[in-house]
Amino acid sequence: MSRVVDLRRGIYRRLYSGVRTGRRLNACSVDAELLFWRLHAAADDFGNLHGEPELCRIDAAPLRREWDNGRVADLLDELAGTDPPLIRFYTVDDERFVHICEFCDRQPANRDGRRYQRYPPDPFTPDELNNAAESCGAVRTDTESQSRSGPDPEIKSQNGPDAGPQADGKGPGPDRQACASMSGTGAGPGKYRGKADAKAWTQLVMIELCEALGLDGNRAIQQRDAMRAVIRRFRDHPDRDDVAADVIACAADKRGAPDIDYPVKAWQAEMNRRFPR
Repeated sequence: MSRVVDLRRGIYRRLYSGVRTGRRLNACSVDAELLFWRLHAAADDFGNLHGEPELCRIDAAPLRREWDNGRVADLLDELAGTDPPLIRFYTVDDERFVHICEFCDRQPANRDGRRYQRYPPDPFTPDELNNAAESCGAVRTDTESQSRSGPDPEIKSQNGPDAGPQADGKGPGPDRQACASMSGTGAGPGKYRGKADAKAWTQLVMIELCEALGLDGNRAIQQRDAMRAVIRRFRDHPDRDDVAADVIACAADKRGAPDIDYPVKAWQAEMNRRFPR
């Protein structure tokens, strides 16, 4: 007799008791924390889901009428602005997606050992997803099978979203190379000035932002999408070089302020104020 898997209550996600004292999550607003858990409910088994605010709102909070697209965009930026980030953005074929950082390390695969993929993976992802895919065997899409495993009865009390391995920074990609070039061989100050190519200009600005915020290695890679999202807001400005210099100076000021514990988050908040969506 076959076992029936009842999914009327939705898919299963594991919650760890360490979330009560997690530094990153408790530094976020209540609304941002609420959205963070709703992202878990909407994401596929690799922690990915739509990253456009409208689609993300429909997926994660369809009945929260008080949240419009702008509010969801701000909350996503807040979650991506923690240090290290709780989520990260990535783009595939000009479509934006969200990945919940360390998702595969914390959420078990289904009982058949498989993870079901509904969204394209980050092409420049760290080994977190690759290791999970290898450990779970072949990956299925939702169209390949209608059955999902039921709840895993074992729920252990472990550390929350602030524990566990971090991204190791491996992998290709121009933005990854740009953010990782903090070893003294990167571009000097102001090298972005006069660059006609938008992609090269963006990379050079990102390098200087990393230097201004004191980010190197993994931390620079983790923040690359958040920095790129800010740069996009003024990339088409007629005086973009001067705006970029002001943005970089603001980042340096936030890092040097003695009363600011999280300069990256403070800088992003200032950018959201200066360049509203």
